[in-house]
Amino acid sequence: MCPTVERPPCFTDNMSQYSNPLELDVMKSIMLGVVILTSVIPCAWANSPADYEKQLMLRLVADRSPGGAVWLGSGRNTFLSLYREATDLNSKNAAIILHSMGMHADWPDLISPLRKHLPETGWTSLSVQLPVLSPEIGIAEYGGTFIQANRRIRMAVRYLLDKDYSNIVFIGVGFGATTAVQYLTTSGSAVKALVGISMHNHDFLKPKYNLVENLSDIKQPVLDIYAGQDGSAVMDSIYDRRLAGSNKENKSYDQKVIQYASQYFPGKETELVNEIVRWLDNWFSENEI
Repeated sequence: MCPTVERPPCFTDNMSQYSNPLELDVMKSIMLGVVILTSVIPCAWANSPADYEKQLMLRLVADRSPGGAVWLGSGRNTFLSLYREATDLNSKNAAIILHSMGMHADWPDLISPLRKHLPETGWTSLSVQLPVLSPEIGIAEYGGTFIQANRRIRMAVRYLLDKDYSNIVFIGVGFGATTAVQYLTTSGSAVKALVGISMHNHDFLKPKYNLVENLSDIKQPVLDIYAGQDGSAVMDSIYDRRLAGSNKENKSYDQKVIQYASQYFPGKETELVNEIVRWLDNWFSENEI
């Protein structure tokens, strides 16, 4: 029998340690996520923090039965991805979905709808589990997860290439988009486009990483898409992202908004997927690579 789950150390009624409004908003989201995750993973807190992500993945597969579970890597570097093949079995299109911090590869808000709806439009989806820190670790430390995330992304790309997909793209949400930008600006890649959903800077990261400054260095085409009532960090950086993206010498940058949608696009997931697929299909039809 599992031991009683104790309240995680990050669950405190005193949030004054987070003075940055963005950091506070992100921490609240992660705390909400922990409530959800501990309802799925009742034994998670019986283990050491190092086992947190491993337990999360095992119980995610066992309890949510998301389907298409693929374990990539080996040994301590093994991680979960969720594969869902396009209904068009001749399709060469595949999207690697990268979730935001504190989430998982089948997160009910946005991630799960994306990975399930995309295959219906001719795009195979591979939702990759990015590193998740146990909640007692400060969120600033997500700035140190890029190296591990890069390894996972590289293996996910290789997995799709081995399946003979030729049009591979990233779809990153929040910090997942930041991770994708960091990967594309530091690694050679077979990835041909980036869709960044609700992109913004995470100023609290250690070491610091500025997404906006790095957008102009991406050689692949970029779709910057956000909700009309998105988070303040997303809305406040609309112009800066557009300016950085438009300064790119290679490929193209487009910015689109889903009007009347709020953060994570509740009730607007289908519209979001359709807009993404329309942009991807148009770009690939006009630019044979």
